[in-house]
Amino acid sequence: MIQFNDLKQIDLSHTKVVITGANNGLGFETARYFAINGAQVFMTSRSEEKGKAAILKIKEETPNAKLVLMSLDLASIKSIENFSREMHKNKTKIDILINNAGIMAVPYALTEDGYESQIGVNHLGHFRLTALLWDLLSDKARIVNLSSMAHKQGSLNFTNFMYEKGGYSSFGSYSRSKLSNLVYTIALGRRVTFSGSHIVVVAAHPGVAKTGLFDTGKRSKFIQFFINLFLASVSSAEDGAKPTIMAALDPQAISGNFYGPDKKTMVKLDTPKRIALSKQAQDDLWAYSVDITKVTYPF
Repeated sequence: MIQFNDLKQIDLSHTKVVITGANNGLGFETARYFAINGAQVFMTSRSEEKGKAAILKIKEETPNAKLVLMSLDLASIKSIENFSREMHKNKTKIDILINNAGIMAVPYALTEDGYESQIGVNHLGHFRLTALLWDLLSDKARIVNLSSMAHKQGSLNFTNFMYEKGGYSSFGSYSRSKLSNLVYTIALGRRVTFSGSHIVVVAAHPGVAKTGLFDTGKRSKFIQFFINLFLASVSSAEDGAKPTIMAALDPQAISGNFYGPDKKTMVKLDTPKRIALSKQAQDDLWAYSVDITKVTYPF
């Protein structure tokens, strides 16, 4: 793997990047990096106001930044389908798709389509989005799915995957969604490689960083108190975005790679929880996700 600072040598002037949840935190810092280095960036945001503010902030630093703001709410099938239609209307070829958006440790709630919110947004929303955008991906496109080291506390219980039978835990659901992101990455990468495609599917995590997830949703005062203590000692969103950027640009990347932060080299390859490497777990999650979303991939 090359050094992070060597990425600046890569010409991005003809690169088109889609970043979900790009209005703050990791998504914003990732969009900022690509904009500074000449890529055209499609920044998605649930809030038009926050999205416009993010674009203005980047353009203050990089006036000629090639930025496109697009509305996307991963908690809504309708919004995901509308976003896909807009991208197809413009026949936009996507070189890098960064599935960054997410919510974290929120109270139990359902999306408008009846999914538990964290699994619905963090996993199923991106599973659907990626399938709908598949035909727009360039021949050597890169897909980056954002996971978390919290995946190590996650489990895959398909008899109560979205807590239909109760037992909901805000951090338990978050950990499950992040494990799902990683298992999905490896499952998709395996299928892509077997099909003979040159698309590469990888995952990244920010380590302990101010990601923007801490701003998503309402929490109990008890949980928020400990989050505030935690935030006082973590790294910046700019540093937290470096594994994502490396995952998107590493010329030596192979499907299934899992990028994380490192004090010496800034970015390193990390090892997923053992279950993420299980073909059975990958196939089970794939079958479950296809059954729930009813989307199809071309293999």
